[in-house]
Amino acid sequence: MSSWCPEEEIQTVLDEISDKLKMTATYVDPNGKILLKGGEYNPLCALIRAKEDALKFICSLTSQRMLKEVKKTGKPFIDYCELGLLRFVIPVFQDGELIGAIAACGTLDPAETVEIFFVAKQLDIEEEEAKDLTETVTVADPDEVKILVDKIANWVNQKT
Repeated sequence: MSSWCPEEEIQTVLDEISDKLKMTATYVDPNGKILLKGGEYNPLCALIRAKEDALKFICSLTSQRMLKEVKKTGKPFIDYCELGLLRFVIPVFQDGELIGAIAACGTLDPAETVEIFFVAKQLDIEEEEAKDLTETVTVADPDEVKILVDKIANWVNQKT
């Protein structure tokens, strides 16, 4: 699966991301297919992943857009999904080719808000249920996210 690093080491990094930031962390192939996962999806993200249309519109589009960006720039990218949840992608290059990425998502930037009506519409649920789901999303300090992203990007660069 991984020629640049033992799977156990990648899993340790994914678990660290999940523990420190309360984000679901994944190691994906260049097309965004999840190969390893650390942590569990919060209830909102779990429901999104259970609904094919929501998964495509909210997660897949964001994932593809961010993978395209890191492939082009060669640098980690921190952004938001369609719902406004924090997300990052750290590219893994070998011999100048994108061979995978470490990605994480599922927390809220304290400066951002999730639009309850949009969540309800995308998931085909009542606004009250959408409000309850959004309240399960933990908040992450963007500065802590940036620090950990830089640390992991340096680790990836040392390994490749």
